[in-house]
Amino acid sequence: MELAASEEVRKARNVTENRLRSKASKQDIETSFRRLQSYDERYRLEIKERFRL
Repeated sequence: MELAASEEVRKARNVTENRLRSKASKQDIETSFRRLQSYDERYRLEIKERFRL
């Protein structure tokens, strides 16, 4: 199952207090943002084609 959210929503979610406290990989915000961009470039979600995210 894929969970879909726009890049803007995913970036906002990555800096919430709970996310930063709970996920060590998100605590370096710049690295986390670069990782999101890299994943968007390397991987394609099927949902994007159906819902135009």
